[in-house]
Amino acid sequence: TPPEQFDELPDAPSVEAAGRGSRIGAALFNAVFYFLCTIPGSLKISRKLVEAYPEIAKGTMPPLGDLDLTLVMEGVLWVWAGLGAGILLQALLLTMRSQNLGKMVFGLRVVRADNGQPAGFLHGALIRFLLPVMFMIVLNMFTAVLGFLFLLIDLAFMARDDGRCLHDLMAGTRVVRA
Repeated sequence: TPPEQFDELPDAPSVEAAGRGSRIGAALFNAVFYFLCTIPGSLKISRKLVEAYPEIAKGTMPPLGDLDLTLVMEGVLWVWAGLGAGILLQALLLTMRSQNLGKMVFGLRVVRADNGQPAGFLHGALIRFLLPVMFMIVLNMFTAVLGFLFLLIDLAFMARDDGRCLHDLMAGTRVVRA
């Protein structure tokens, strides 16, 4: 094959933009997945607290000042480890398949807005996913309301004519039907 044939890339295939309903469904699926990732650590915390304070099992909570929070530190680490593993899996899927679990279930994928090619690590995983997640985690360190407000603002951008969320605009991506 002569080298001049490689000078031009084929046109990006025409793809249908993902509907808002399927995007919301995929986001909710991912939210449930992240919740499930925290369950092992949460169960460890619960078990330690009930062992140390049996009255909790009877529905009575001891005064917060009396709680020994060092009992739950290992469980908190497991919660973050589970959440971190879930985030890592999603980033790998976005990098390799241009899909996270929710997008796989709902038949969607993330592509570059300018050429329709797979988003890849930089645009799909780092800028579009990991950067907003880290921003939400930092906001949640101050108050959960700020992280939730950022999430709502991000998703509200989906109401735009092109249906691109704030994180899509930041990364130069769009979500299409797979």
